[in-house]
Amino acid sequence: MEEPLEAEEGKIDPQREMERLRRLVEEKDTMLRQQEDALGRLRLMMEELEEKSRQLDEARERLHREITRASLFTEISTQLSMSRNLEKNLEYLLGRLHALMDVEKSSVMLLDSSKQELRIIAARGVSLEKARAFRLPVGEGVAGWVADTGRRLIVPNTHKEPLYTRTNP
Repeated sequence: MEEPLEAEEGKIDPQREMERLRRLVEEKDTMLRQQEDALGRLRLMMEELEEKSRQLDEARERLHREITRASLFTEISTQLSMSRNLEKNLEYLLGRLHALMDVEKSSVMLLDSSKQELRIIAARGVSLEKARAFRLPVGEGVAGWVADTGRRLIVPNTHKEPLYTRTNP
């Protein structure tokens, strides 16, 4: 801190002292502005860091899903390569997908083009005996519509789907 300026022996020059105090106040104000600027930059850096952290969490989640997916595909392809039995492979595949998708019922149907009907060859959540006896004419129900049109259809809620036939096994 500066010493007070003396005009004569033992006396303080008020003008010089006021000037010295004014400079000190300006220096303090400058330092406060610099601190406020630094705090503002720190806040921005914290916001950027939080955003980057959120993005990293999202990327980790996507990576986890992709690893799980790749692992599932590897597991499925390994299992399918071990057997040439179509029904056994479809049962295995359907079981994995059934659990993965967390659904109540699922089935795989094959088209018998000579009879124009679909038959179930693999099923989960229903009696396999009843499922194998079930036949669905092409054009009826969701699966029949898909077989007839060749278009895919995702049905999130069968109870609200007009194409869904309640006679399914």
